[in-house]
Amino acid sequence: MLAIAGGLKAAGQLFGAIGQSQYAELKAFNLGTEKILAKAQGIQSARLRNEAFKEAKAINDTIFLSGSDELTTSQEAFYKGQKEKTGDDVSNINLMTFMNQLKYTQEIQSEKTRARTTLLAGVLAAGSSGLQAYADYKDT
Repeated sequence: MLAIAGGLKAAGQLFGAIGQSQYAELKAFNLGTEKILAKAQGIQSARLRNEAFKEAKAINDTIFLSGSDELTTSQEAFYKGQKEKTGDDVSNINLMTFMNQLKYTQEIQSEKTRARTTLLAGVLAAGSSGLQAYADYKDT
C-alpha cells in the first residue's frame, strides 16, 4: 500500500512539474508576443512624430511663404529648432523601444529558465519519491 502511495506521489510530482513548466513556456511565448507589439508601437510612435512634423512644416510653409518665395532667417531658425526637437523625440522613442526590448528579452529568458528548472526539479523529486516508495516496499 505504501508503494502505491509512493508511486502516486511521484506521478503527482512529475505531472505538477510538467504543468508548471508548460505554464512558464506559455508565459515566455506571451512575453514574446508582447515584445513584438511593443516594438511595433515604438515604430508607430516614431512614424507619427515624424508625420506630425511634416504636417506642421507644410502648414507653416503655406503661412510663411504666402507673401514671398524665401524663408527669413528667423523662419529657418524656427524650422531648424522644430526639426531638432522632432529628432530628439524620435531618438527618445527609439531608446525607450530598445530598453523595452531588452526588458522583454530578459523576462522571456527568465521564464524559459524557470520552465527548465521546474521540470528538472519535478523529475528529481518524482525519482526520489519513487526510490523511497521502492525502498519502503522492499522493507515490508
